[in-house]
Amino acid sequence: MTSRVVTGFNANDFVIGVSNCLGTVASSANCSIPITFAPLAAGIRTTTLVITDDASTSPQNIALDGTATPAITVAPAQNGSISATVTAGQPVTYSLQLTPGAGYTGTVFFSCAGAPVGANCQVPASLPITNETPASFTVMVTTSGGAMMLPFPNVPRPTPFPGQLLLLAIAGIAGIFFRALVVNGRNSAQLQRPKRIPFRGAPASIIFFATLAFSGCGGGSYTSVPPQIVTPNGTSTITVTPAAMSTSGKALQRRPVQLTLNVN
Repeated sequence: MTSRVVTGFNANDFVIGVSNCLGTVASSANCSIPITFAPLAAGIRTTTLVITDDASTSPQNIALDGTATPAITVAPAQNGSISATVTAGQPVTYSLQLTPGAGYTGTVFFSCAGAPVGANCQVPASLPITNETPASFTVMVTTSGGAMMLPFPNVPRPTPFPGQLLLLAIAGIAGIFFRALVVNGRNSAQLQRPKRIPFRGAPASIIFFATLAFSGCGGGSYTSVPPQIVTPNGTSTITVTPAAMSTSGKALQRRPVQLTLNVN
């Protein structure tokens, strides 16, 4: 015998063990090829064992089949449901139950997808299960905002045009000089001796307007307000996918669980 392999649609469900059919097998002698049925999914699983040797009928094809029960089953827990309705901004929890098939013990991992905009789905990272002992777990979906709330726009802060504050300072200084000249003219007409021009408040005013002018030279900027994320109304399908390994160390083919989320 030169080779022995399994081939077909479900070849990974059948594992060839250690065989004593090695080398030459004498005429009228026999040997055994152990095959372990390790299904990766439920239902009827079929494949073909192909034996190649030096016989005139080589290769010999032997059909193999087996019926498998699910290694793990995911369903709503008692009083649980796979459909829920929630108001935007509120969380919702789905209660589910994981049941292993006969003889299966291992760890199941979960992933979650399909949450709508502004929503987040949380599932347990992993869940250990033991032969035929159910295990409960929850899937939580949190939504954001309120349906009647509108996002805040980005409100720009006013930006002065170039030289605006400098012109303001110059205008202020000119006003001070003009007032001083008017007051001085009135005093000259009424009094015989001239009086000083009242500039006592001018230095402070000049400093104030100059500081105001230079502080605005850097230009304006925009104050950005993050928009309010709101989960939109409607129906979404949340897909929870379990993942586990078979007893032979191969990935089980598990159908995902679909949860319905209604947001209003």
